[in-house]
Amino acid sequence: MSYFAYWGKAASDDGKAECHLLPYHSLDVAAVGWLLLAPEKELPQQLAAQLGLKPNTLRQLLVFWLGVHDLGKFSRTFQGLFQPSRAALVSSVGAPAYTERHDRLGAVLWQQNWIEWLKDDTLQWPKDRPSREQRRHIGETLTVLATPFFGHHGKPVESGQCRAEQFFIHDSAGNDAEAAQQFIADWGEIIPPLFPALAGMIRVG
Repeated sequence: MSYFAYWGKAASDDGKAECHLLPYHSLDVAAVGWLLLAPEKELPQQLAAQLGLKPNTLRQLLVFWLGVHDLGKFSRTFQGLFQPSRAALVSSVGAPAYTERHDRLGAVLWQQNWIEWLKDDTLQWPKDRPSREQRRHIGETLTVLATPFFGHHGKPVESGQCRAEQFFIHDSAGNDAEAAQQFIADWGEIIPPLFPALAGMIRVG
C-alpha cells in the first residue's frame, strides 16, 4: 500500500475536496519553509551562523525535517478519525482507538526506527558507518532537531513508553510504518537530509 493511501487533512472548507493526501500536505508545509528560510533573509543567516552552517545548508536541513513533521499521521489510529468515501485510502476498520496525538506518534515512530533507517540507507547516511559512540552523539543531535518538528503544535513531545506497533498497523490493508519509511526515503531523494553537514554539529570526542 502506497503512502498516497493516507490522508493528511480532512475536507476543505469549500467542500470541493474530500481530503488532502498526507504526502501533499507534507510537501505544502515544506514549501512554505523553503520560502521562509531563503538564504538571503536575516533570520536564516543568523541561525546558520549560530550553527556554523551555510544558509543554503541550513535551509535544506530544516526543510527536510519540515517534510517529515507529520509522520504520526501514518498511524492507522489517526487515519481512523476520518474515512473519506470517495478516495481509495487505507482502511481503518478495526484500528485501535486514537489515544495518542499524531505529533507524539511521529516521535514514537522516529525514536524506535531511526537507527535501522540509518543502517538501511533510508536516511541516506554516508557509506562510512558511525561507531557506537558516534551513534550515541548522533542520536542526541537528531533528538534536538526532531523534537520541535514533531512537537509542532506548541508542546514538546516524547516517545515515552509507547510502542509504534500499538498505533502503526501492519495488516492486509497496508503497513503504516513501511509507508512512512518509504515516504522518508523518497522525500530524502528530493531534499537530502545533508547528514554530512549535520555531522559537523555532532560531538564525536
